[in-house]
Amino acid sequence: MINQLTKQYNKLAVLFSRIHDEGNKYSNRVFYNVLRANNLQGKKILDLGCGNGADIEYYKYRFGDAVTGVDASEKLLEEAKAKSLDVCLGYFDHIPFGDSAFDTVISKYAFQTSDNMSQIYEEVSRVLQPSGTFIFLVVHHFRQFFEKKSDHKNFFEKTIVQSVLFDGEVTVEEPTHTMQEYLSPEFFKRFSLQSYVEKADFHSAERIYGNEYPTYMIISATKR
Repeated sequence: MINQLTKQYNKLAVLFSRIHDEGNKYSNRVFYNVLRANNLQGKKILDLGCGNGADIEYYKYRFGDAVTGVDASEKLLEEAKAKSLDVCLGYFDHIPFGDSAFDTVISKYAFQTSDNMSQIYEEVSRVLQPSGTFIFLVVHHFRQFFEKKSDHKNFFEKTIVQSVLFDGEVTVEEPTHTMQEYLSPEFFKRFSLQSYVEKADFHSAERIYGNEYPTYMIISATKR
């Protein structure tokens, strides 16, 4: 499923790159504050789902030059390579790097495209150094529940939802998740939870039926 779902970003690459930074400026601010609190200066960092490399440019400015990116969209990677960034094609469940290659793995608005969190956790743990840092931001499961847009929604039913982003300029399809999938036994087998943040950002996400709910969450952990 991850290959099929992430290919949609090839079609959206130009539009997504044009509006991504401004549309996500509020969640970016929160996410970057979490990163700065984790003392990543000089660390060897992997950005999973790096897109066009905009975040890598910030990470390099803030934490040093040892930042590598992986993404499944060839079109977005073309933009990142045009900026002379160190990026390559790859998937979350098959990261193209050796064991213990990085001090820190970062990901923003990417993991929710996968339906196999356990495999992601296995791969992230594999490429992290002992006691390495793992920080990721994903779409909140409450937001995905409202995005089902039906009168008789089943929170636990696994399905694909359409996420309308940036005031209707972009629509993507992604699989639904529960908190139990993110903070699963597989997660706690490999990582120790350090912090959890959940926020609402209706500048980037659609507000469904006028409800107030978290639209994204940030999980910080260290490798066991």
